[in-house]
Amino acid sequence: MAASQAFVTLATNDSYARGAMVLGKSIRNHGSSKQLAVLIGPQVSEQCREVLRKIYDEVRLVDVLDSGDTAHLAMMKRPDLGVTFTKLHCWTLTHYSKCVFMDADTLVVSNIDELFEREELSAAPDPGWPDCFNSGVFVFRPSNETYTKLLQYCSEHGSFDGGDQGVLNAFFSDWATADITKHLPFIYNMSSIAIYTYLPAFKQYGANAKVVHFLGQMKPWSYTYNPSQRRLKGDLHASSNPSFLLDWWKLYSGEVVPLLMGEYGDQPFCSGCEPLLSSAERKQRWEQGQADYMGIDSFDNIQKKLDLSTRLKMAALGMLRVALLIVFSVFLTFVLGFGLPAMLNLLARCCGFPEASVTECIVLLYGLFVLYVAVPRLPRGSIQAEGRAVLITGCDSGFGLALAKHFLKLGFTVFAGCLFKDGDGAKELESLHSEKLKVVPMDVCSEEQISRAVQFVTDSLRDPERGLWAVVNNAGISTFGEVEFTSMDTYKQVSEVNLWGTVRVTKAFLPLIRRAKGRVVNIASMYGRMGNALRSPYCISKYGVEAFSDCLRYEMKSWGVKVSVIEPGNFIVATGILTRDIVSTTAEKLWKEAPPAVQEDYGKPHFEQSMALMRSYCGSGQHNMDPVLDDITDAVVSKRPYTRYNPMEPHWWIRMQVMTHLPGALSDKLYF
Repeated sequence: MAASQAFVTLATNDSYARGAMVLGKSIRNHGSSKQLAVLIGPQVSEQCREVLRKIYDEVRLVDVLDSGDTAHLAMMKRPDLGVTFTKLHCWTLTHYSKCVFMDADTLVVSNIDELFEREELSAAPDPGWPDCFNSGVFVFRPSNETYTKLLQYCSEHGSFDGGDQGVLNAFFSDWATADITKHLPFIYNMSSIAIYTYLPAFKQYGANAKVVHFLGQMKPWSYTYNPSQRRLKGDLHASSNPSFLLDWWKLYSGEVVPLLMGEYGDQPFCSGCEPLLSSAERKQRWEQGQADYMGIDSFDNIQKKLDLSTRLKMAALGMLRVALLIVFSVFLTFVLGFGLPAMLNLLARCCGFPEASVTECIVLLYGLFVLYVAVPRLPRGSIQAEGRAVLITGCDSGFGLALAKHFLKLGFTVFAGCLFKDGDGAKELESLHSEKLKVVPMDVCSEEQISRAVQFVTDSLRDPERGLWAVVNNAGISTFGEVEFTSMDTYKQVSEVNLWGTVRVTKAFLPLIRRAKGRVVNIASMYGRMGNALRSPYCISKYGVEAFSDCLRYEMKSWGVKVSVIEPGNFIVATGILTRDIVSTTAEKLWKEAPPAVQEDYGKPHFEQSMALMRSYCGSGQHNMDPVLDDITDAVVSKRPYTRYNPMEPHWWIRMQVMTHLPGALSDKLYF
């Protein structure tokens, strides 16, 4: 029966709600006898909900499901797709015997009721990888059992692309081979990507298209439309076929806008833009979890603003040095001439020094200042990589994995210490098939493994008497939690890796380093120079690395060995060291291990607030590791490396200087 079958779509915000309105109208206009149902998220406004009720037979409010898989979504450059997990709610519509799901960015251009003759899961191939189906249009049978299994699968396996399409293809894994009748013809899900990939086929068969899918970040509502001229404005080269875009806009302006105006009043809905929010309104939406992930708050928009902000800050830092020189010059010119030289001369006489002239005072002070500004820019020379070897610990992921590949490109022989010899990092390095790259199993907490590593490196060196040029102590772990929630075992575990692991590896390889008069490079952190709430185990371990490095530097000076410390800022996004899954797992452990008295005194709301703060850091920080790689490279290859390197954003550098040099009472007021 027609009443037991329905077309279903999803709208998580007002932009996609308008796409759903056009989709519903396009289905109705082509004479469908089926029911129409739309799932909506809490972010959809009441006005849009009312318009949807006038088009759809059923409007159902559902909770937004977000994959939170930042790594895979970043790979696709579409972090907004995480919320498409909400689509899985369509399997709960069990009052329908069969449904056809259609994304809100699709447009029906011909009657497609015949799709209901197909069985679950019928879908068209994805143009990017035809052995996978595109989840923009598919036939399914609602079932609470299937819904439960899908959620369980998501929980256990996640999604290979971070969105619903990855989950559904993995769950219905036999789609490509089991039953060819479940492969829908491309005309039921025609995408712009395929149009431009095989233009002759589009010219031959495009007239038979029944459903157009506007794939990619640019959606029909992303453009500007002039109803009187029937023309679109925008980057049409990045869009779907312009004729279908015009069809979408004609339907929107002719049949949807009047309904919207009935709810909103007389507003220019054909602009293709959402009404601008004030800063306060946008902040409120963020705090309520209603960020516009598909619009102004999309990953690309935020990334552009972050990149611009970073460039401006870095430019400002360079300009600051120039400005200081100018200001200081003016200071010398206008102030020193009015008595300060005389005061300096008086001070010199009191101290028993010869009287200095005004010119000498000015030249001395100005010279010192210029020296301070210029020294970091002076060329310091570089050593040749050929014939030299470096050992890097913690090459399973993050900085270590990137460093191993980076130093290999520079021409070094690289010994890459990996905790897991069969892990992804070790396999990735071995897949490079380079004689100059050797994966070394190394747990920095194991004296036995480190001893074996020393023997392996010694045996592998071209000339053991020349020694090992550099050790980069990169292996480390991170955790968080307030002091009373953190067990002593956790404190010991973090320091065992970050601090004592650094000491063990350094002591074991120092004889080889001394022979080469080489380098020890220890990866500390900005938190080795300043403390922070919720980070005491990590800070303690990194403070220890700083102290150990200083002591070692003093001792190694007579041996010609240079010791440098790298103090990275926030690189959470670049390294993936902190994810929402890690926060959730750690939070559960912290609460479970906390004494009952601590749980009662602090309370669950306070604890959850602290954990929410940590979750907010998961997407923060710089997006590439280049600043850290560049500084470590300089510490290894420069003839005169610096004692400390600070690869961090300007605001973190300023905070570190303030907390390091100003009285605690003042820095506490500024930052806590």
